[in-house]
Amino acid sequence: DYKYFDDPEFYDNYSWTLNQHVQKGDQARGMIMSFFSSIATILSVSSVIIIQDWFIILITIVTLVIGLLLGTIRNKMAYTKHEESIKPYRILAYIRRVFYEKENASDIKNTNISVKLIKMFEDTYNEIFNIIKKYSIKFAWNNSVTFILNAIAQITNYNVFKLLHNDKRYPNRWVCGANCCFWGSW
Repeated sequence: DYKYFDDPEFYDNYSWTLNQHVQKGDQARGMIMSFFSSIATILSVSSVIIIQDWFIILITIVTLVIGLLLGTIRNKMAYTKHEESIKPYRILAYIRRVFYEKENASDIKNTNISVKLIKMFEDTYNEIFNIIKKYSIKFAWNNSVTFILNAIAQITNYNVFKLLHNDKRYPNRWVCGANCCFWGSW
């Protein structure tokens, strides 16, 4: 069994599985609790909205579906980023461990292995930086679209509510809706 631990690919998969097992269990429990909490919130808010205005539900459902699609895209990007960065992070951990173990101190001092390890560390660090840079643009785009979509939904819901209830206090409802969405209620 120990012969497999010398294989870097097996060891990466083995240690990743051990770490993910603990993390995913906690995440699953949190997601289940969040799911039931969200369902209760949706049911209570939906019942009030259905009683008041059904058109707002339609706008909210469209926004929710688009938000779920954007969330799915974001989760896939996060998973792919995580998978791409497993190997470089393992290499960094290995190099750090080599430098800090007492058994390796004399080898590092008496040979030029430290130069090679430092070069490997810098190359791996740059690889991780490039992975982060590659995905940061995608995450920024996804977050921006999600924010804009939520802002549009809030403005639309506010203005539809005002139009359906014939509220005469605000002559320009769309401008007021945008102001209330971004700056708070007047």
